[in-house]
Amino acid sequence: MRKFSAWLLPFILLSLVAVSCRTGYALVGVDGGRVAMDSTFDLFVDDDMVEEIEDFKEDLVEEMSPVIGSSAATMRCEVGRDYNVLANTVADMVMDEGRRLDPAVAFAVINVGGLRKDLPEGEITVGTAFEILPFENTLCIVDMPGTAVAELFGQIARLGGEGVSAEVRLTVSRDGGLLDATVGGREVDADATYRVVTIDYVAEGNDGMAAFKRATRAVYPDDELFRDVFIRHVTALAADGKAVQPKTDRRIFVK
Repeated sequence: MRKFSAWLLPFILLSLVAVSCRTGYALVGVDGGRVAMDSTFDLFVDDDMVEEIEDFKEDLVEEMSPVIGSSAATMRCEVGRDYNVLANTVADMVMDEGRRLDPAVAFAVINVGGLRKDLPEGEITVGTAFEILPFENTLCIVDMPGTAVAELFGQIARLGGEGVSAEVRLTVSRDGGLLDATVGGREVDADATYRVVTIDYVAEGNDGMAAFKRATRAVYPDDELFRDVFIRHVTALAADGKAVQPKTDRRIFVK
């Protein structure tokens, strides 16, 4: 009879445990949906809680209802990524703020997915700003080598487009390849360093823009919440008797 060395025994036992722990189950799909949280789940209404909620709603309406300005046109968030007027308009607001903070900023980038609601024509309230920009993102100014900027523009091309400020022009193929890229009318210089203003979420390399991880410097200015930048911009225009104008210039060309 063949004998096993004593040192093999622990490995044999571990193997048996591993095999015995296998369930044979595997995830084959996930279904999801919305479920209304109504009386179906709670037949006993807590009057005190209802009163608390009503008080909260009153305070919320009071905070969200002030009119801060107006929009000259409806700008939709769920349209083509290569030509998104709302993304153009908001990216230019971010660019203006970036240049105010640091005149060396070359261009701005925002993620189209961060715009969660249309900007309607007419009055803009505080609530409108919260609906369009519900996340607590802040501005971030980064330095990127030219090679990283070229990589970033390639990633934006593969994504089908993102929000870029007016300084950027990209030409992409129909299969998502980057054909040409300029900043301020000049080809991207691999040996240069570009200062870019964006939001913290994007600066971390999220939403398919991993090139931001190659930034050599990142600055997070104080009190520069993305939504507050939008509110200040709209408010400043209103103070001059102006409405938000849609930026309809094409910045990403698909060939």
